[in-house]
Amino acid sequence: MTFNQNRTGIGTATNSETGTERSGGANERAMRRVLWWLLGSTRGGENRLRIIRAIQDQPRNTNQLSTALDLNYKTVEHHLDRLVEHGVLLTNGDGYGTTYFLSDRLDRNLDVLETVVDEAGLNAGDA
Repeated sequence: MTFNQNRTGIGTATNSETGTERSGGANERAMRRVLWWLLGSTRGGENRLRIIRAIQDQPRNTNQLSTALDLNYKTVEHHLDRLVEHGVLLTNGDGYGTTYFLSDRLDRNLDVLETVVDEAGLNAGDA
């Protein structure tokens, strides 16, 4: 069993023989901490939530998100970088055409996302 840690100090236990993460409470708690940090404890939390909601509806690139959410391109780019860095979103493609998707990790923990959104009192507005 090994422990993998990302830049947030949040890690996951992995079975070294199978490469699989242990499921259950530990992963849920880790996702909850990440979402609280990314959404509930920053001024950009509502914009990050709007980005997640838009991608939940349909995978998009930075320009599409910027247009759909009426946000500055660089602002969207910054938030996307943080969301990818912490395992909330995944990318496909390179450069301008990079498309963003929900990570499997977030997809498995959408109930945790909703709990954090409710507890933090976030309002994503119209995505």
